[in-house]
Amino acid sequence: IPAPVSTPESPMRKKAAPAPPKAVVAVLEEKQMAVNVHRFRYAAYIPNGILRLCATPPGTGTDAPDPCPYLAVSREGGAVELVSPCEKYKCIAQVEGMRNRNIDAMAWLRTPTSSTEDMNMDTSSGDAYFCSDHATAMASHSSRKLYGASRDGTIFHINFSTKRHSGIIGSGGGAVFCLVTMGDLLAAGCEDGSVRLYAPSTSTEPNAPCLELVSTLPSVGAAVISIACLPGAGMN
Repeated sequence: IPAPVSTPESPMRKKAAPAPPKAVVAVLEEKQMAVNVHRFRYAAYIPNGILRLCATPPGTGTDAPDPCPYLAVSREGGAVELVSPCEKYKCIAQVEGMRNRNIDAMAWLRTPTSSTEDMNMDTSSGDAYFCSDHATAMASHSSRKLYGASRDGTIFHINFSTKRHSGIIGSGGGAVFCLVTMGDLLAAGCEDGSVRLYAPSTSTEPNAPCLELVSTLPSVGAAVISIACLPGAGMN
């Protein structure tokens, strides 16, 4: 058996050095997800329940046409909205409610002066009550103010200018269930069975009461929950 022939290595050939380990590059694939957006159109928006409605009285001017009435809407939670039926019940003003004070009765009452203080509102917010679009319609209502009452025994002026309740007074007869205008007076039906008559206050003090007690009709022995006024002699 012939011996293996050994081939001498070339002096120019060297053993290759081991290659360094390759760096592991992690490639993160961008995850994509197809999302279909569906507009849920048939679910009705359910606002707070309505407690009372009170429309502005008709205009008294003989030359001017009867303006479009405005409607005050009292909702659960105490908020009051002023909407325009002529504009598809667009809300043009709102007074936020107070805690634990639902407005159970409302009435518009003629004030001693023709001041439009509670109707001059900031038109930049878009909820103006006496803005240019409504100035003509509200001209005959400029001497009216909206008053509200609650079962906590308070009566107050609902001021759309300051967006708050002002001139708060106590009824003196417990909870107030109803308000009605009797000429230039405001009648309140109270829990103790009495009917109290109020006149608008003439005070100009900032925190003055909004109404002044004029007279009290004796109690009927049960709470007065509704009042109807029949205009007659001596009623303006």
